[in-house]
Amino acid sequence: MLKRLLLKSALLLGYPLLAKSQVLAPLEPRQVQVLLLPDSLRLPVRLPQARYRTHCPIITIIQREEIFYGTPSLEPLLSRVLGTQVTPSSGAPGALYVVRLRGATGLAANPQPLYLLDDVPVFQNLGATQLAATSFGQGVGQFGLNPLLSLPVNDMESVTVTRGGLEAAGYGAQGQYGVINIRTKAGKLMQPLQVRYDGYGGVQQARTRYSLLTAGQFGALANEAATAAGQPPPYSPSQLAALGQGTDWQRELLRTAAIQEHHLGLTAGRATTHYYVGADYLRQTGILLNSWLQRVASAGNAVSHPAPDPDGCPYPEPTHGPLRSRVADLEHAHGPAH
Repeated sequence: MLKRLLLKSALLLGYPLLAKSQVLAPLEPRQVQVLLLPDSLRLPVRLPQARYRTHCPIITIIQREEIFYGTPSLEPLLSRVLGTQVTPSSGAPGALYVVRLRGATGLAANPQPLYLLDDVPVFQNLGATQLAATSFGQGVGQFGLNPLLSLPVNDMESVTVTRGGLEAAGYGAQGQYGVINIRTKAGKLMQPLQVRYDGYGGVQQARTRYSLLTAGQFGALANEAATAAGQPPPYSPSQLAALGQGTDWQRELLRTAAIQEHHLGLTAGRATTHYYVGADYLRQTGILLNSWLQRVASAGNAVSHPAPDPDGCPYPEPTHGPLRSRVADLEHAHGPAH
């Protein structure tokens, strides 16, 4: 403290201060050893075609033999993939499903996976317009019709689900929440004409119903509550007797609904060309009155390969994709008007 006071006093009085110079000696040369290690994050040259040996597979392939042709859309099949969350937005026919491959939340407004149809991105921002902000974060509002209904399950050859960040990195930011690649049927070379029909039918009904009070029971309970609160009962004995059973609105609005689907597919192939043509019809009535879904869809794939060289020199693989055509007509209703 005394040294600081003396220094300040010297500066104020104008006394000169002398500083001692210091010369630094140069450092002697040294040898530095640098060890290079292989990059552990290098992208693999070829991705494996089978599942990884982990508890939650990074790549899962659903083959044609594993596809169950008894669902109107693809999402119920995805629930068989380990770690995948598939939740319907409502019980209406044709309702949109919420699919999560890499967790329920994310930085994006709608963390849905990227859908590919024969390596072509489709169905972008599935349900993004129906997401509404709430005080608790993002809440799912009323969803519309499921776009994947335009693709019948019977037209699928295989479905590849990619959930790993390294494997989905090739798809950029759109694949950050996983990738679902749908391969459609296209036939095989030198395949004779094959005609296949698939169809099913069934009924649907509410699994459980609420056990509610009748009108008379509700009136008696209202009188008991009023008496306990020191108020006069709202219903007299004659009014309670007139209430009776009341109306069972569950029985009036719910019903046993029918569902049917018919699909016809043709596949054939020659030496350089193979093709597939399919037509589908779906009719589903909802368990709620005035709710139904009807789908009429058709699809066609044609793949042409170069003819072999007569001199024995093989031609390169074609760089263009197969010619595809898909038409779907969807009609639906959600329920009675309010």
